[in-house]
Amino acid sequence: MAVETTTDVEELAQVTDENGDNAPPANATKQQQLIDEQSQTAETLGNRSGVTAELVQPADDTPGALPSHSVPDGVEVLVQGYEGNDGVAYVGDADSQPVALRPSQGINLPVSDTSDIVIRCPTADDAVAMLFVGGDP
Repeated sequence: MAVETTTDVEELAQVTDENGDNAPPANATKQQQLIDEQSQTAETLGNRSGVTAELVQPADDTPGALPSHSVPDGVEVLVQGYEGNDGVAYVGDADSQPVALRPSQGINLPVSDTSDIVIRCPTADDAVAMLFVGGDP
């Protein structure tokens, strides 16, 4: 049989934690710390405003870095061979570009800045598209 009572709680001495153990209740400082941590997590993992997209067409078969854009934490850059390409585009770093991308074929890369990605297009007028959410326009 349930018993209903009405009373005022003036002070909590202890609460039960997730393990069933008694623990002191969170004070205002601890509560704010938890709110701040949750906000930081939501900011890192949550939705971003805007999209950064660019079509990059190198002048010749010389490797070149993509234009510099800061990439938010937790976001990957899509690098894709432009759909109108006649040949294959190559992707990698400053030392080598071993990944071949056919037209409309792409790869996601977790970098902090798009200039870390180096491309090479041996066929004249071929290009590479890059796309990611958020970042500086």
